[in-house]
Amino acid sequence: YELGSQSRLLRLFSLRRSMDSQGGLERGPQEHSMHPLAEEEEAVLCQSGPMAAPPALPPPPMLMSPDQTKRRFIMNSLVQSENNYLDSLNRLVNDYKKPLEESNPPILTDSKVATMFYRVPEILQCHSQFRIALTEAVKNWDEDEKIGDVFVASFPNLLCLKSTQTS
Repeated sequence: YELGSQSRLLRLFSLRRSMDSQGGLERGPQEHSMHPLAEEEEAVLCQSGPMAAPPALPPPPMLMSPDQTKRRFIMNSLVQSENNYLDSLNRLVNDYKKPLEESNPPILTDSKVATMFYRVPEILQCHSQFRIALTEAVKNWDEDEKIGDVFVASFPNLLCLKSTQTS
């Protein structure tokens, strides 16, 4: 049973990837750049669900101190990391979890799928909301240089979740 399930799973994901590459959004290095998106690209991203266009830092001011440059670099890295993380979570849900749930005949039991993707949709939703807040913080980065309030507002129960998972 396991060997047959594995080959069906590989076939399912191979078909899905080939369909995505033929008619879907191509994934490339420019997807993670910090430049504003073209209107067409933004429309494609907005169609894919609650995901807003990725945040991007505005052009840097003319004169910046070395500390401002360093903070701006760190913020840019944070934005890129969050965008990459959300892309990965979306791929987990759309390319793996949903096909496993929708496969007929089932490849895995519902409980195995639930175990494999435990809380991934909730994590995706939480980080999607974080990215919306991050987008707002990034718009005014050079004036405010504030990010801590975005983390606190987006992940208020982070310490509580950590302590319940270790018990």
